[in-house]
Amino acid sequence: MTHPFQLFVSGLWPPSTHRWAWFFVLLFTLTGLLSLWRRGRVLLVASVVIGLSGIVVVLLRTEIWSFAALGWMTVAASVLGKFVLRCAGPPPAELKPAERIGFVLLLGFGGLSLLAAALAWIGILKRGVVAGLLGALAAAALTSRRNLPPAVKRWTDWASSQWGEANLQGTALCLACLGVCFAFPFLWAVAPSVHWDALAVHLPVAAALVSEAGFSSVSHLWYSYLSGQPQLLYSMALALAGQPLPALLHFSFALILTVLVFSLADHLAGRTSAWLAAVAFASMPMVSWEAGTAYIDLFVTAYVFGSIYALIRWQESHRDGWVLMAGILGGMGVGTKLSAGLYLVAPAVYVCLSTLQLKPVRNIAQALLAFHLPLILLPLPWLLRNWLWTGNPVYPFLGTFFKNPETDYLKFNWPLFGVGRGVLYFLRLPYDFVAHGKAFDETGVFAFGLVPLAALASLFPVVGKQPRAACRLMWGFAVSGSALWFAVAQISRYLLPVLPMLAVLAALPLARVCDFLARHFQASFGVVGFLGLFYVSYTRGVHTLWNYNLAEGYPYRYALGLEKAEHFLRRALRVYPAQQYVNAHRAANSRIFSPTSQIRFYSQAPLDDPVYTLHTARLGQLPKGRALAEEIQKMGYDYLLVDRRVLLAGQAGSPFADEDFLRSFTQLVFSAREVALYRVRGWQQSSSAAVDLATNGSFHVFGERHFPIAWESFGSPQIVRDARRCLSPPACVAVTQDDGLYQRVAAKPDAVYTVSLWARAEKPGQSVWLQVLWFDSRLRIIDTDIVSRPAEMAWRRYSASFSPIYREAAFVSFYARAARGSQVLIDDLSFALEK
Repeated sequence: MTHPFQLFVSGLWPPSTHRWAWFFVLLFTLTGLLSLWRRGRVLLVASVVIGLSGIVVVLLRTEIWSFAALGWMTVAASVLGKFVLRCAGPPPAELKPAERIGFVLLLGFGGLSLLAAALAWIGILKRGVVAGLLGALAAAALTSRRNLPPAVKRWTDWASSQWGEANLQGTALCLACLGVCFAFPFLWAVAPSVHWDALAVHLPVAAALVSEAGFSSVSHLWYSYLSGQPQLLYSMALALAGQPLPALLHFSFALILTVLVFSLADHLAGRTSAWLAAVAFASMPMVSWEAGTAYIDLFVTAYVFGSIYALIRWQESHRDGWVLMAGILGGMGVGTKLSAGLYLVAPAVYVCLSTLQLKPVRNIAQALLAFHLPLILLPLPWLLRNWLWTGNPVYPFLGTFFKNPETDYLKFNWPLFGVGRGVLYFLRLPYDFVAHGKAFDETGVFAFGLVPLAALASLFPVVGKQPRAACRLMWGFAVSGSALWFAVAQISRYLLPVLPMLAVLAALPLARVCDFLARHFQASFGVVGFLGLFYVSYTRGVHTLWNYNLAEGYPYRYALGLEKAEHFLRRALRVYPAQQYVNAHRAANSRIFSPTSQIRFYSQAPLDDPVYTLHTARLGQLPKGRALAEEIQKMGYDYLLVDRRVLLAGQAGSPFADEDFLRSFTQLVFSAREVALYRVRGWQQSSSAAVDLATNGSFHVFGERHFPIAWESFGSPQIVRDARRCLSPPACVAVTQDDGLYQRVAAKPDAVYTVSLWARAEKPGQSVWLQVLWFDSRLRIIDTDIVSRPAEMAWRRYSASFSPIYREAAFVSFYARAARGSQVLIDDLSFALEK
C-alpha cells in the first residue's frame, strides 16, 4: 500500500499533480508572506477581493440560472428553517450568529426535501409547482425586512471591531486557507457531474422523480428504495435549473458544515480553536473531494453533526429546545441515508441515560419524546413505503431475514475495503488512516489528513483548561460510531459523520499550544504557522491526485467559459461518447444493457446493468454463447455497452468480456477509449467486409533511403532486416514511445476503425501501443486514443477498435509505437474500416 508521504516519489504523482503541488506550495508561501504585511490586513483584503472576483467570473461564464436558483432555494430554506427553529428550537438568545446560520439552513433544506416528498407522493412534483412553492416561501422573507438593518449593523460592528484588533495574522491565514480549500472543489461543483455514484444513483433517481412527477418509474432500481431526502432535494434542483445545481447544493452543505464546526469550537474554546477546527475540517482531502460532487455524504454528515452539536448544547442547559432540535436533525439524517443510524445509536442511548437524572418524571418523558419521536417519525415514511412495496422496511439490506430473494443478486463490495477485523485493528485506525488510507477507499490515500492522529492529543492535558465534558461526549459518539462503521463497512466515505467531531477535538489542544507560543515564543509561533501552511498545501496536492477524471486536475477551462459542457463531458467520461452515439441514433426507441458502466443520467435511452437493476442480475450468471445472446434479445435490449478496461481488470471470466461471444452475436458500432458499443443482432455472422486502409503494412516495399514507402517516421525507428527476428520477412520495425511510424488517411464520422498488428518483445516487461490521432479539416489535433497491451516474448496479434468522438474529425493517423520505456518489434499492421 502507498504511504502518503511517498507520493512525491517520481511516478506516483502524475506530472499535472506535481505542477499543482508546487503551485500550492508557492501560493501558500505567498500567503504566509502577505500575512506579515500590516499584521494580516492586506492578506485579509486580498483574500476577500480575489474570492469574490473569482465567484463573479465563474458565475458569468457558466450557468448563471443555477446560481440564481441556488440563492432562491437558500432564501426559501432560511424562511422554513427560521420557522422550525422558532417553533421547536432553543430560545434565540442562546444562539450565536454562526450557530443560527448553520441550524437554520440545516432545518430549512431538510424541510424543503420533506415538502418535495409530499409533492412526490401526491404526484405533482413538477417545475411549476416547485417554483410556486419556493416563490411562496421566498415571499415570506420580505416580511422579515424589518430585521435586516439591525442584523447588518451587528455584522458591520463586529467587522469593525475585528479590524481594529492589534493582530489579524492568524485570522487572515485561516481565512485564506479556507478560501483555497473550497475554491478548487467549487470548480468541480460548477461543472457537469462526472462522478460514479452521482451518475449511477443519485441524479438518475432525481431525474426520474421529475420526469414522472412522483414515485412511479424507479421500482426496478434497487437503490431507489433507499432513504430519499437528498434525491428529492436534487429533484427540486433539476426541476428548477438542471445541472450544476445539485452539486452546488452539496457544496453548500460543505460550507454549512464548516460554519458549524467553527461555531462549536468557538463555543467550547474560543476563536483560535474555531479557525483551526474549520481549517482542519475543510483541508481534509475527503471533504474537498466530496464538496465537488453531487453525492449525498455531506448531507448525512451535516445532519448527524448538527444533531450531536445540539446534544452538546443540551448537556449544558438541559433545555428541551436543544434536545428536540437534535432529534429533528437526527431524523433528517436517517431519512437522508440509513448509515446515519450508525452514528445516532450512541446519542439515543446517551439521551436515555441523561434523562434519568431529571426531575420530575414529566421532564424525563418530555426529553425522551423530544429526541426519539422525531428520530423515528421523520424516516418512517421511507420505511413504510419499502415495507408496503417489498415487505422489507430496510430494503435491500437484511434480505435473508425479510425473505427478499432478489437481494441475493446484490454483491456489495464492502469486504474488499479495510485492513482487517479485530480489536487491534480498531485501536490502530488513526494510524492506518494516515499510513494505509488507500485500503479504506476506492479514491485515494490520506483521506482524513493528520486529523485522526491530531485529535488524540485532546485525550491528554495540554496548556490551559479543556472543555472536558464536551470532549468526553464527542469522543464517546465518535468511537461508538466508528466501531459500528468498522463492523459494517470500512469505507472512508462512510465515516464522514465523525470528521467534524475529530476536527474540533484536534483543534482544541492545538489552539492552546498556538496561544501559548504566541504569548511566549513569537518565533516558534511563526514556525508552527509555516508548518500549518505546508500541511494544507500538501492536502491540496493529495486532493488533486484524486481528480483522475481530467489530465489537468480541475475543470478550470469549463469554469472560465473556455470549454463547452459537451466537450468537457467527452474528455472527463470515457463512456460518455458511446452513450451519446445512442442518443444521436433515436435513443428513445432503444435500450442499453451495460455490465460495467453505470452513468445512466446522461443516457436518453434506458440503461440497465446487473449491479443496480434487479431484473438483469441473472444475465451476468448465464454462460457465454447463444443462450446469453437470446436472453439479451428477449429482454428487449438493442445495445450492449462494454468497458473493456474494467472487465479485463476485475471480471476476466465475464461472458461480456469474451471477444468470441461479442464477435459472434453482436455488431460493433462504436469504440473509443476502450469503451465499446455493440448492437445486439442475434447469432448470425456479419456478411460485411472490412477495408484495409494501411499501405505497405508488412514493411516489404522500400523507397528512397531504404525506408518503407507510405510511412512517416518520428524519432529514429529501426528497420529490422533479420528474417529470424521478423514475423514475415524480409523486414519488420523496432519501435519505442519516441521512435515509430505512422500513416494518415481521411476519416468518416460514425465509423469504426480497427488497428491490428503483430508484435513481440525481446525482453520481459514491454508493452505495445495501439494508437490513433484525430485531426480536423485544417489538420489540427482534436483527440487521441491509445490502448496499451503487454507484449509477449513470442509473436502475437493485437487489435483495438476506434471511433471518432468529435464530428469535426476529418483525418486520422494510426501508429506503430511502443509504450513508455518499452521497445517492441512490429509486423503486418493493418488499419481496417469496418463496413
